[in-house]
Amino acid sequence: MPERPPDLIGVAFGGIASGAATTGVVVTLGVLALRDRLAPVLPLLLFGGIVAGAVTAWLLTAPLAVDAWRRGVTTALAVFAGLLLAFLSAPADRLAGRPGLVGYAVLLGVAATVAGRYARRRARG
Repeated sequence: MPERPPDLIGVAFGGIASGAATTGVVVTLGVLALRDRLAPVLPLLLFGGIVAGAVTAWLLTAPLAVDAWRRGVTTALAVFAGLLLAFLSAPADRLAGRPGLVGYAVLLGVAATVAGRYARRRARG
């Protein structure tokens, strides 16, 4: 039976979703841990989330390596979407406090895992 080529669109969507959710998880957990002393470390926290999401998206989109431009755009989209998800940790904190942040982080962690598995399945074809 011939081997199927990877589904590059599925890989890209999975990489974007997983990278975005990873960014959201890192920032949300940072907000949870540093809730009372957030102001001085917020830029560093956002930078850490951006790096985590970008690395996740870049690694998951390895089948797109034939064209580095596609892989880079996919990573940039993951970071942008991840920042949007990260900013949603503020309403979660405001509405439900620490339990809301924990629930939001768990939800994003599950989403990152599911999307990462989806991207890997699509890469196999």
